[in-house]
Amino acid sequence: MAVGALGVLIYPLLQESLFTCKRADRPHIIKDILKIGNLWCFTNLTKLQLDNNIIEKIEGLELLVHLVWLDLSFNNIEEISGLDTLTKLQDLTLYNNRISKIENMDNLTELEVLSLGNNEINDLEMIKYLRRFRKLKMINLIGNPFCEEEDYKSFIVAYLPWIDYLDYAMVKEEFRQRAIESYQISLDDLTEKEKKKEILKQKEHEMHENYLQHKEAYVEGLNDDTLFKNMYEDDVEGKKLNEMPGVILELAGYPFPICSYLTYNSYLSIYLSIYLSIYLSIYLSIKDSVIKYLYGKYSYSIYLSIYLSIYLSQLVPIYLCIYLSQLVPIYLSIYLSQLVPIHLSIYLSQLVPIYLSIYLSQLVPIYLSIYLSQLVPIYLSISISSYLSIYLSIYLSQLVPIYLSIYLSQLVPIYLSIYLSIYLSIYLSIYLSQLVPIYLSIYLSIYLSIYLSQLVPIYLSIYLSIYISIYLSIYLSQLVPIYLSIYLSI
Repeated sequence: MAVGALGVLIYPLLQESLFTCKRADRPHIIKDILKIGNLWCFTNLTKLQLDNNIIEKIEGLELLVHLVWLDLSFNNIEEISGLDTLTKLQDLTLYNNRISKIENMDNLTELEVLSLGNNEINDLEMIKYLRRFRKLKMINLIGNPFCEEEDYKSFIVAYLPWIDYLDYAMVKEEFRQRAIESYQISLDDLTEKEKKKEILKQKEHEMHENYLQHKEAYVEGLNDDTLFKNMYEDDVEGKKLNEMPGVILELAGYPFPICSYLTYNSYLSIYLSIYLSIYLSIYLSIKDSVIKYLYGKYSYSIYLSIYLSIYLSQLVPIYLCIYLSQLVPIYLSIYLSQLVPIHLSIYLSQLVPIYLSIYLSQLVPIYLSIYLSQLVPIYLSISISSYLSIYLSIYLSQLVPIYLSIYLSQLVPIYLSIYLSIYLSIYLSIYLSQLVPIYLSIYLSIYLSIYLSQLVPIYLSIYLSIYISIYLSIYLSQLVPIYLSIYLSI
């Protein structure tokens, strides 16, 4: 709907007095409009002509989202503003105003015709701002102070080579080529900067999309360096770790580095790296003196982060982070040789089955298949209760993220028992072709015992309280991330 009868339509709405119009089809004779206002009801307006007035500021156009043609020439406008919502605008006339800077038009991506002639623009470099409008075909800049420069037309055509008309004259192809050649070096530099900026913008967009995806899967924050900070920062009990005599001195002599959080934030972080190669055996253990502090006469809350890296074939880091509260007895002894049979038993809280509820927008069956080299059967039993939900999303092909989030809102003790028959050996084979990081974070009550055959004990007994959070990421072949997060609260 064009404003052919603007005098009749907006006369009672304008805040300033208007001259009476005898001809409603001649909007240019309307005078003395000082402020644009009361146009909110004309949401379907596509054409608006407010030239030859005394308007000082562009405003009141926010709801005219269908506007295609806008004429604000011959006014007293000093700044380009108030156009952010006019994304469909194709023709904008700001001729003969007091504008000194080209700005605030980022959202006008459909702009084809722009008139900024007879304004107060001094800096010819501002023309570079218009490079974002790739649909721009016609531009009028005549009458601005920078037009006194001899080569201003060459500059404009060089930096806006897609325009067809400049200052009411068609741009000839020969002139366009000469202009581009004259500014080729600076154009190349600017183009390179624009490409980098576009790549950065694309990455930010992808990060935002990933964040929204993670948020929908209830696993936001698990893929950045704030995970551990968010887990521990409010635990005042962790400060007691620094009060344990001799702990820092004992750990200082170990071959693996201790995280700096130990001194400042009372976080005990242990980094263990295991490199597996043919016929390579590695023994890892914790000194008895440390165990006495952790398990003996002292009873303190401990925040223990263990980072375990195992390198197979390619670089395959595995990060294991465990949050411990109350007494933390740890007996750790690992013997790695060629084929190591493993018997795994996990005991959590009392003898209570796992209560889980699976919600996948529809009733979606889940098939879990595990292949262990000697066809080791695994029995998994799940009972379902209320107030619990699992959000599982699986994306296959190239980057394959799997998001698993479990939220338990009631007091749900968990008893998980994986029993592998006596004398049964588990051979776990992982094929690695790219960097394969696995992130595992546990944050709840867990009693964990692991035994290796041939009387090679691994005693890992961990007592945690209240919360559990598991963050598991596996990258295979084409960098396939798997995110597993479990959050339990009482």
